[in-house]
Amino acid sequence: MAATRKMPRSLNRASGWTFALLALAVVTRGAPALAHHSVPVNFDQSREITVTGVLTEIKWINPHSRFRMDVKRSSGWWKWARSIR
Repeated sequence: MAATRKMPRSLNRASGWTFALLALAVVTRGAPALAHHSVPVNFDQSREITVTGVLTEIKWINPHSRFRMDVKRSSGWWKWARSIR
């Protein structure tokens, strides 16, 4: 039966600090992902609009799906795009 060697105490402490720093990095990286989803900052929720046109493209991709429409206006056709959150 082979003898089991214990790791020196200094390496155990270093591993603990490494784990703590890694855990902190993972936790703090998630904050910016939540911060960019502020609905009141990006949209006027007191106003409702209706857009009628021809749906030209739908993309179901991460992080946000989106669609594009050709919308007829008095000044001609507009390309209209919208992200789906």
